[in-house]
Amino acid sequence: MTQPTMPTSPRKKSPLYPPPAPAPGRRDSEAIVQAILDAALGLPPDVAMVTIAKRAGVGEASLYRYFPTQGALHAELTRRFQRQFRDAVKQITETPSLSIEEGIRSICQVGLMLPKEWRRIADLVVPFSWSESHAVEVYGEVLELITAWAARRLPDPPPDLPDRVFIAFASVRGIMIISSMMPARAPNDARLFEHALRTVLDTLQPPKGR
Repeated sequence: MTQPTMPTSPRKKSPLYPPPAPAPGRRDSEAIVQAILDAALGLPPDVAMVTIAKRAGVGEASLYRYFPTQGALHAELTRRFQRQFRDAVKQITETPSLSIEEGIRSICQVGLMLPKEWRRIADLVVPFSWSESHAVEVYGEVLELITAWAARRLPDPPPDLPDRVFIAFASVRGIMIISSMMPARAPNDARLFEHALRTVLDTLQPPKGR
């Protein structure tokens, strides 16, 4: 008697591997990559690659050498946005005499500084696997910077401060991602900013009696 055949589990899809980051080998090549990135930021995200090349003042062959697809360009820009955010947080947390509210206000402002169309690219269009390892590293540094700074600025830092910083950061990132996903229902950036600021401050130092 033949044994019944067990159903096989569906094959897992292969992971969507990221395109390699540009790796210029010469100093002039680094300038070309920088010119391409700067040019792309000055144009709509869906603009033709040839238009980016013309604005950057480079040949199409040079552009495609470092960014073979528009997706590869957007992935590198997303990594760039992440680094710029980390660097801004570092500068803010190293500024002497900033109160906790002044510092958090500045950090929230930096988080919303990117134009909406580019926030949507970074949050929704570029596959997360393309920037995951970079995001984990960079945002990990951001969490450490904010935690150490808040510990110095809060008059009575709570014992679970690292958890509070993580929850506050995740909440604001969620606000930004969902606002990119549902722009028609999202409040304007001024309202987003005020709610993000209040969320972070209430999480780090909830009002007395709560």
